[in-house]
Amino acid sequence: MNKHLRNYVRRQRDLKGIRLGPLAEAIGLKNRNKGSRLILQFEREGIVSDDLLAKLIRTLELNEDEIARAMEKDQEEWEAWVFEPVPMRMIVRLVAAVYCLRPIPDEITTPEEAVAYARNFAKNKHFRVCLALNRRESVWIGEDGEVRCRTFAKPGLPNIPYTTLGGRRKFLFGSAEQGFQPVVIREQD
Repeated sequence: MNKHLRNYVRRQRDLKGIRLGPLAEAIGLKNRNKGSRLILQFEREGIVSDDLLAKLIRTLELNEDEIARAMEKDQEEWEAWVFEPVPMRMIVRLVAAVYCLRPIPDEITTPEEAVAYARNFAKNKHFRVCLALNRRESVWIGEDGEVRCRTFAKPGLPNIPYTTLGGRRKFLFGSAEQGFQPVVIREQD
């Protein structure tokens, strides 16, 4: 996420010869090391708070038009990705932070049929379920088979279960074919 934006900021920082530590101090972050890590996380992964981004733009004296163009390109790429057709997936919560992809029968082809199937599965097996209808929409179902909510994807926010390891979002699933060994699925950069 934020590929064009983060690359633009990184290029400008490099062109101006500003290192991470001094930049962290210049934008007012009290802990230089932590600030450097936050900036580096943005430059590598695109993860940034609005406040930190505003401070980077101001401190590096970045061109507002270039920022807008980079953000527009990132939004266009995200929309192309999120609207790309993908198969529905049923993600079952085994225990906290441990999930399993459960196949949806081939005869189920509509979102309505998939929701009914997932609700029945959740109620009969007493598991929480996230039914990813596509990359845009997920249906979250409780152990009682009732729909708890529907969520819609937003740039930078996962729309499926995830956990955070080492400060990074990981989509961890166990697979029945692999004996429930963890599998890391990366939905997006």
